[in-house]
Formats: sequence, C-alpha cells, structure tokens
Amino acid sequence: MGFLPPLDVLVRLPLAPWLLFHGLCIKRKALILPEAAGLREGCSGKGSDLRVLIVSDSSGTGVGVSGQKDALSGQLVAALEKTHRVSWKLVAKTGSTTKSTTALLGSGPDTAYDVAVLALGANDVVRFLFVSWWCANQSQLRNQLHARFKVRKIFVTAVHPLQHFPVLPSLLQWILGAQAARMNDALQEDIANEADTHLVTIDLPFTLGAMVSDGFHPSARTCALWGQSMAD
Repeated sequence: MGFLPPLDVLVRLPLAPWLLFHGLCIKRKALILPEAAGLREGCSGKGSDLRVLIVSDSSGTGVGVSGQKDALSGQLVAALEKTHRVSWKLVAKTGSTTKSTTALLGSGPDTAYDVAVLALGANDVVRFLFVSWWCANQSQLRNQLHARFKVRKIFVTAVHPLQHFPVLPSLLQWILGAQAARMNDALQEDIANEADTHLVTIDLPFTLGAMVSDGFHPSARTCALWGQSMAD
C-alpha cells in the first residue's frame, strides 16, 4: 500500500490561495502590538545559584503586555527566585523560527547556563515546515546550547495547540493544529533518549480572554500560569 499523506496535508495545495490570504491577514494583525519593554537579563533572588537562558519567538517577548516582568521571562524568574539566586537572560525575537533563533544565539557571547527554556515552533508551523526539518533544526539548536552555552538541562515548551486559537478560522485551526501536533509528537520521539531534554506540555487557556488584544499572544495572566508551570 502506498503512502498517503494526512488529509490536512492533502488539502493544502487546492487551498493555497485561501491559506496565503488568511496567512497574510494573520501576520499583519499579529505584528500590530510591540514587544514588551524592560530588561532582558538580570540576577535576583536568594538561594542556590541557577543560570537560566530563555529562548523564544514572539510568545516570549511579551507582545501586548505592559513589560517583561509580566511576560514569560519575568514570570518564570519571579517563580524561581523564591528558592534560587537566578541569573537569567532572554533571547527572543518576533517572527523567529528555530533556525533563525539558532543563528541569533550564534551571534552572542558564549555565556554558560545551567538550564535553557525553549518556546519556539509557531512560526515553523505557519510556514508548513517539513516535520523532519523541524526536528533537525531543533537538534541543531540543542547541540549549540550544549556545546557553546554548557547547558545541562533543556525544557522545551510544546508547540501551542493552534487548533484552539479562537481568532483563527476553523479550517485553519484544523490544518495548523494538526501540523503542530505532528511536530510535538516527532520531537517527543526524537528526544526520547536524551535524558537532559524534556518536552513540557502546559495546559494553558487559549480563549480570547486569555490572550492580548491581537488574539495570538498570551496575556499577563496566561504568562503567569506558563512561567509558574515551567518553574515547577
């Protein structure tokens, strides 16, 4: 029996003009709000030393929230500093893919970290990146984190379930959600034998009330849930 791609993959070609139109509309809307202002590195808390590198796309830049303290990095550090002296840095840029993020990290200094928290994938999904390429790019990123930044543990936030984003048309929810699920499944299989890497699925709300006004990026409350869950 020959290989038959999933139905959501088969419909992409006939739906290409529709997907392109909605993709451009979504991108235009998602770029309206700025990234959060505030520090992207620092040191705070008391206790044993913990060096944390946070690597993300726009979901971690704090798009639409008042400042970095309300975004993923601020919420994560606030949770960790209760028991640790946390030295942290955020490397994140709106529109980043896994591949472009690896290049961005490569242009920075070789500072050592104990832990890396990754929040990437949405931009890989909307580009319909081949799953095998996604895994290869993620592997290259992990290799760089170990080799250049001496990271001992990597915690990867699972690609958000785009099928639950209410701002997306239902057909696009189905297509992008299926792609995101395949990427998560493939990554989980890829890191199964890597004791230092963990795929973290966090049960976040993706209702309109849990997002900022663009309907795509997490609100301060959702970032608080995300940061606390990742800290745990």
